[in-house]
Amino acid sequence: MPAMPTSFADLPTVAKVAIPALLCTILAAGYYFLVHADLADEIDRAERRHAELVTERGEAVRRQQEFVRVSQQLVEREPIDRRNRRILPEQAEMAALLSDFNRLAELSGLTIRNVKPNPELSESQYRRIPVNITLEGQFHRVAKFLNAVTQIERIVSFRLDKVQAVSVRRRSRTGATQGQPVIEEIQIKVELEASAYRRPPAAATTDAAATGRRPRRSRAPRRASGGGH
Repeated sequence: MPAMPTSFADLPTVAKVAIPALLCTILAAGYYFLVHADLADEIDRAERRHAELVTERGEAVRRQQEFVRVSQQLVEREPIDRRNRRILPEQAEMAALLSDFNRLAELSGLTIRNVKPNPELSESQYRRIPVNITLEGQFHRVAKFLNAVTQIERIVSFRLDKVQAVSVRRRSRTGATQGQPVIEEIQIKVELEASAYRRPPAAATTDAAATGRRPRRSRAPRRASGGGH
C-alpha cells in the first residue's frame, strides 16, 4: 500500500494544480456571492433611483414652467378682469349708478323729476335691477342723456314707457329781423325704465356644482337702449 503524502511537495502534480485551482474557485465564488452580488444590487438600485430622480426633476421643471405660464396669463388678464367687473359688477352698486344718472342729466341740461329703484330681478345668467326715471327737458337733450349713459363702463339698457309734451316756448332767433320765423322749444317729460345688471351671486355657482350641474358661464347682457335714442 503506497504511503500517504505528508506534505504538499509529496502530492502528485495533478493534485498540486487542482488544489490551488479549487481554492481560487472557492474564493472567487465567495467573493461573488458575498461582495460582488451586493455591489451589483446596490449599483442597480442606485441606477433605478437615479432614473426616478431624473423623471421627478423633469416633472418639477415642467410644473415650474406651467406655473410661470399660468402666472403670466393671470397678470395679463388682470386688466381685462377689472374692466369686466366694472361692466358687470358683483354688487348692485346703485349709489354710484344713480350718481352717474344725476351727473349726466345735469350735464345734458335735463331735470330729473323722479328716480325709483325697483327690486332686483333674477335672470338665468345675471341679475337685473330696474330703475324708473322721469326726465324733463328738450327732446335733443334727452337723446344726449341717453347716449351719455350708454358710454359709461357699466351696462345699462333702457325701455321707453311714456313721452308727453309739457310746454312750448317760442322765441326769436338771435339777430333775427321782424317777420322771420320764431323758434319753438318744446319741453317734454319722459318716463323710462333703466336697467342695470350685475353678476349672479357666487352661491348660485356653488349650488350648481353641489347638484352635479355644470354652471353656465355668465354672459353679459347686450348694451341696448329703448326708443328714447
